[in-house]
Amino acid sequence: MAKERTIKNGLKLFCANFNKSDTWMESVLPLWTTTLKQYKDQVTYESIVEICQERHQYTPKLGDVVDKIKSKIKQKKITTHNDRRFCDDCRYHSGIRITVAQYYRRDQKNRWVASERVCACTCDDGRHTHPGLHTFEERLQLLKEDPRVDLYAYLVTSKNKTIFDFEVRDPVSYSEHIEWLEEREKSGKTISNLQNILNKKRNRGEQ
Repeated sequence: MAKERTIKNGLKLFCANFNKSDTWMESVLPLWTTTLKQYKDQVTYESIVEICQERHQYTPKLGDVVDKIKSKIKQKKITTHNDRRFCDDCRYHSGIRITVAQYYRRDQKNRWVASERVCACTCDDGRHTHPGLHTFEERLQLLKEDPRVDLYAYLVTSKNKTIFDFEVRDPVSYSEHIEWLEEREKSGKTISNLQNILNKKRNRGEQ
């Protein structure tokens, strides 16, 4: 059976690739966990990665992930990673490096953008396991060559940082959100559990 941690890590990749918010992830995690826990860890995670690699006319749904899992089981072509020797920086995500590009759009009045994408690692097994993805280095080069982009920062997951929190991933939106929370508190309006968590993290000074 798929562990909740595996499902959550896969969902984080899904959110990164399809620009889904932390709020959305928290809202769908219980359903994803209940639905996917009946399948094996490996096939569940690999199916989510493959969904992220494919081109879609619409944002995939949980049903698409289930169909992918069932197809892999039926074909008995489940790719094992037991013989893979991923490097230290990508082993946590099985050859994946999550990237965050923070930049200003010159052609849109310097609009702030924080864009998160799933990329392949540059190690041999990372590239061979995910041939349909740009490597994190290739994505950086594309950003540098794009005349519309004024790059501010480029973050890449590693062995020391396997995921980026909201305040690190998008400091501008995070700051605006904290200001909004403070205004809500001053006006006496209730806030959600997720917002309570953000408040606690802010008060503890967590990164």
